[in-house]
Amino acid sequence: MDFNGLIAFLGLAVAVFTVMPKYKKLDLRLRLNRIDLGLLGSGFLVLLYLLYLPVLRELQLDFDLGPWLWGFNQEIFTNSVLVLLVVYFAIRLKTTKISRGNIDKANDLFEQLLFDKKYDELVELLDRHVEAIIRVQASDSIRNTLSKLLLPSLDVDQLFSRNTEPESKLFKLKSKLAMTLAHEDECCEVAEVLLLRLFKHEALIQRIAYNKPYLGIRIIQQDLNKWTKEEFITRYFCELIDDLSSIYYFELNHTQTLHGMSRYEISKSSKLLHYLFSNVTVAESLEIYRPVGEKVCDLLETNQALIKRYNEPLGRFYDVERQKCPIDNSLHFFNLMIIESLFQGVRWHMWLYYCDSFSKSIIGSMNPTKDVDFSLEWPTPFHYLLYQVVDHLIQWLDAVQYLEGDASNAKVKEEPKSDNSSIPQCSAICLGRVIWQIFDSGLITNEFKTGMLEKVLRFISGHQQIESMSRLCKLVENTVIQRGNNPKLDSNYLALLAELYHDVDHVITCETESFYNSLTAHLES
Repeated sequence: MDFNGLIAFLGLAVAVFTVMPKYKKLDLRLRLNRIDLGLLGSGFLVLLYLLYLPVLRELQLDFDLGPWLWGFNQEIFTNSVLVLLVVYFAIRLKTTKISRGNIDKANDLFEQLLFDKKYDELVELLDRHVEAIIRVQASDSIRNTLSKLLLPSLDVDQLFSRNTEPESKLFKLKSKLAMTLAHEDECCEVAEVLLLRLFKHEALIQRIAYNKPYLGIRIIQQDLNKWTKEEFITRYFCELIDDLSSIYYFELNHTQTLHGMSRYEISKSSKLLHYLFSNVTVAESLEIYRPVGEKVCDLLETNQALIKRYNEPLGRFYDVERQKCPIDNSLHFFNLMIIESLFQGVRWHMWLYYCDSFSKSIIGSMNPTKDVDFSLEWPTPFHYLLYQVVDHLIQWLDAVQYLEGDASNAKVKEEPKSDNSSIPQCSAICLGRVIWQIFDSGLITNEFKTGMLEKVLRFISGHQQIESMSRLCKLVENTVIQRGNNPKLDSNYLALLAELYHDVDHVITCETESFYNSLTAHLES
């Protein structure tokens, strides 16, 4: 490149910088520190020196460094300096990380992008720098680090000892020095406010869920402020559920293969589900059941388009629509979570009681249209979803027989008393509540109610002869009769149970006489 080309190149660079959007200039400032700018300035001065070398020689202001070596001349050296500068800055622009030294510039850049609604650029920046910002937020300045090292821990015995005068002077000296060094760390504060602003921004979280959903997992994995993390998780999962083409639906629809023992195979390629359930204590610590459960209840109670469709005839719902159904997929999400909790020994019900809320919301929104055929197994999508709630609860009970040894999280009592450490105890109680809700509804036909009762009795008849399951079967009998764990009996409900019991398949009734005897005893009491 000759000098005319060099001047043209520099002129173009200045022109491009002049018309750059503000956020691009801020991005450039973030990527280049003072050392980089110093090198840029030095390289520019070298090029200017070579450009004006003839003039400087005439003025005797040049530096005599001797002849050119290794075949270099003035033009080759100029091009070499330019190439080195370009390569260096290309590397710097690619590898620059956010640190305590440039967190203020990063904050300015993110604020400008939020102001300009440049969410795609924001997501890309977060993808590169989220861990670095969190490290800055959790870091200490050198002064605060020294302050913590100097401030001694109090020894109670020495504090009340009579001979503490020398040590108390040393303590006072260290304390005074520590207090002098300690200061408000602006870098940490800037990083914390920035994270708070980003992870509470609905439009940004929506774009993360749509465009880079697995970035959401990386954010959840970070050591964030408790309230910030909870709010991000809630918004993130709401967006995943709202977007019918999201990874939430894709992964759940591709996690259908059952292992033996009622357990699903969760592939590592299903990154969201694998992260949450491969070690289910992650889902427990994040309370992941809360945002999913609350979203399902909200949809069932307020989404009028969904309610309207789910009160219509079943149609193609089972074959096609349920793959994108937020309710059915979320029920499957709970199914995976509870099954894994059961097999991994979690001593907590993982809020499987949301199934009680789901059925209550479904029944509360039921208003079948006039063209519904009630002779079908599932007259409407709502009927199918109710069936799924009951089916999942029974799956959790059925899985108990496959647990190894004396599982501490699967111990049950025949009496329907709450025990939050026992998943099957809670499942049985929840099942009893759901059956009562179904039977209590005037919009649900007796044929459907009989089908649900038969499903429960079929579980009892199929497992009561298994020694390890006999107590659980007795518990299920009691929870169905007592509407979960309600000590107050409902004579109308019991009468309907007895009436519909006779409509159940006669083979099942022959094998569940103990249930009928118990039911009759409660009716007569």
